[in-house]
Amino acid sequence: MRRVFRIFAVAAILAIALARGHACAAPLRTFYVDPDGNDSTAGSAPNPWRTLQKAANTVRAGDLVTVRAGHYAGFYLTTSGTASNPITFQAEPDAIVDTQNPITPDGINLEGASYVVIEGFTVTGVPRAGIRAVLNHHVVIRGNTGDSNGRWGILTGFSDHLLIENNVMSRSQAEHGIYVGNSGDRPVIRGNVVWGNHASGIHMNGDVSQGGDGIITGALVEANTIYDNGLGGGSGINCDGVQSSVFRNNLLYGNHAGGISLYRIDGAQPARNNQILHNTIVQASDGRWAINIQNASTGNVVRNNILYNQHPFRGSIAISADSLPGFVSDTNVIMDRFSRDGGDTRIALSAWRTATGQDLHSFIATPTALFVNFGGNDYHLSAGSPARDTGTTLAEVTEDMEGEPRPQGPTSDIGAYELPGTPAQVTLTVTRTGSGIVASTPAGIDCGSACVATYTGGTGVILTAAPASGWVFAGWSGGGCAGTGSCALTLMTATTVRATFAPAPVALTVVRAGLGSGSVTSAPASIACGTTCSATFRAGSPVVLTAAPATGSVLAGWSGGGCTGTGTCTVTPVSATTVTATFTTTTVALAVTVGGAGTGTVTSTPGGLACSTVCAASFAAGTSVTLTAAPRAGATFVGWSGACTGSGSCTVVLDQARAVTARFGRVFSAPR
Repeated sequence: MRRVFRIFAVAAILAIALARGHACAAPLRTFYVDPDGNDSTAGSAPNPWRTLQKAANTVRAGDLVTVRAGHYAGFYLTTSGTASNPITFQAEPDAIVDTQNPITPDGINLEGASYVVIEGFTVTGVPRAGIRAVLNHHVVIRGNTGDSNGRWGILTGFSDHLLIENNVMSRSQAEHGIYVGNSGDRPVIRGNVVWGNHASGIHMNGDVSQGGDGIITGALVEANTIYDNGLGGGSGINCDGVQSSVFRNNLLYGNHAGGISLYRIDGAQPARNNQILHNTIVQASDGRWAINIQNASTGNVVRNNILYNQHPFRGSIAISADSLPGFVSDTNVIMDRFSRDGGDTRIALSAWRTATGQDLHSFIATPTALFVNFGGNDYHLSAGSPARDTGTTLAEVTEDMEGEPRPQGPTSDIGAYELPGTPAQVTLTVTRTGSGIVASTPAGIDCGSACVATYTGGTGVILTAAPASGWVFAGWSGGGCAGTGSCALTLMTATTVRATFAPAPVALTVVRAGLGSGSVTSAPASIACGTTCSATFRAGSPVVLTAAPATGSVLAGWSGGGCTGTGTCTVTPVSATTVTATFTTTTVALAVTVGGAGTGTVTSTPGGLACSTVCAASFAAGTSVTLTAAPRAGATFVGWSGACTGSGSCTVVLDQARAVTARFGRVFSAPR
């Protein structure tokens, strides 16, 4: 189970730390190193160098060295970059340094080289340090793996503004996983996994014997996972002469010496004024105290930590009497074991409170109650953990070691992990205007009937509108939604969305008929017939049609759409509708021509026509006019043509102008 958790922890911590990585300026030059390269080439992508030392001898500020997969001897670098143009050595996966550099017994050595980034290497089996950086500043050591190196995984000395993050440092044979020493100020040690090293996981030592002021100040040590270190002695995190620094959100378990130790042996001064916040420390059965403060290391603060010890008699905090001034400790999850004389004797929580006035709000809890899987080294808090929402919310700690915001309840959780809070339940309400249905994905709204639903806060919901027959969807309002597409919401608070449906537009067509002419217009304006005789209108809304006869014409009347008469036509279409406007003229002409070999006259009923050659008269439109032909002596009526035929009477309905011809013939007598 421990091995499984180690793999999980490494992957998780590296993922978190990589997400916090720093952006780099674009390189001025890029070189390549490949095991099959040649140092006499240009070091380009198609013609790479063979050795890392060739790259180290060539680079200048702003250069990037890309190291391809393969096995290499290390390199010794003395050239610095600048703040805006660092030198970067970036290894591709499986680029392995397993032989020391040409000058020192280390793998990678930055000797006085500042503004340098070392990223992505695996360094293993070299005699001393896997990666060494001394007498420099603004060095970044990121995303590297160091395993089974002779003395240290990473060693730094007199290195200010150092960033060591996202590395895995394991099984250093003689000493520590990460060693930050010799008066280097403001280091950041973040997101590393440090395990199985002979001495300390992370060792920080001012070491005045080597020069400098012998003090490390302004360090930030956070989000590291440190386990199974210290079989040869040395705490999970050792701090000799470290001052005004913060140790937060670290997970330490199964270490065989101390958990976090503040003291003075080599430092110029004791480890003073540090803050130990939100760490989870579970000591091995052969380990020492979870927190160990010695040698007049005064003014230190211990808050919101889980301090559990599997040792048969050691416990949570051991502090020397000369370190008690300014000491503050509270809201920790602890054991009933303390020491106020540096570990020489043990006292219970009640006696500790009486003697020191500390940990008045701290409490005792079992690991099975605290953690998800104590036996499997999963130290996330269980849902019912007594550490949940029982810490003090600290301005210095706004997230946990995995980047979860703090707090997620009334107050912060105790320990390195913040248990995600139960998301609030929020209500979504849909209101409708008109006729249609609104449905949701995920299900909950079916409005229609179910127009209110409750969702977990942060849920994404998509609303879709379906208009009823004869209706259209006009749009959304509320909840940040608009338009007529789907409505996508992320529900953080109670939300109301309105869906507006409108009657579907229907076609109204005007037809003009009759002998006359004229135009028809509509209100609302859309029809001007004349030219536009069909338009769409909102179903169920009244439309007023007005006819305007042309000169010489009158409106005979309306038909269709429920309209009659000769006034305006008000039609309320609910489906496609046709209305006819019939126009007629005021008079219609009837022309008569008399022709043929004979002669005669043509008269009309009603009167108006009496002609023997050519005549015409006007009658009211629609009049039925009967024409009568009368031949003269010696003549006979032959017949009609034009609007009439035959030889009988001729009746013409004047629905338009008409013309009729009457033909007469001569009558001849037989000779005597």
